[in-house]
Amino acid sequence: MLDVYQMVIEIGDPQDEVVKQAKDILQELEHHLQQSDNITLKAYIKGLEIFEQALEAMNNKKWEQAITLFQECARYCPRHPQSYGNMGICYGKLGQKSLTLQSLDKALELDPNYEPAIINRVIVESLQEGERISPDKIKTIEYYWVYFPAMGGFTINRR
Repeated sequence: MLDVYQMVIEIGDPQDEVVKQAKDILQELEHHLQQSDNITLKAYIKGLEIFEQALEAMNNKKWEQAITLFQECARYCPRHPQSYGNMGICYGKLGQKSLTLQSLDKALELDPNYEPAIINRVIVESLQEGERISPDKIKTIEYYWVYFPAMGGFTINRR
């Protein structure tokens, strides 16, 4: 969606109403991001790109690579609970219980109602250090899109 708005602005006539609306929408989003998360639209878009790469690595079971990418996403968008939640899942897949819990706790610090982190934390608490999260214990969900579609934002996985 953001790419489309930017393309409309780039190729459209600046006097066209659609171009003006696209500019207004992007300016409003930029203002919202600045107020809520103290980041720029450019940082948000970069974080989204990295997040998608991290999800791909995660879906391909490249846990270390996914962790690195989720960490990079969090540098661009530090108030992004999904990055920390998914980072926790990756640590859990590697059997690193304490890092899993730290990541899930950070996700919950950012969003105390973030249900995937709440559920995954309960699962992880029952594990021993070194024990890995089993595939049948975790499900995939696009939490914010399913439960809060008006929020939009990143597509996330709960695994």
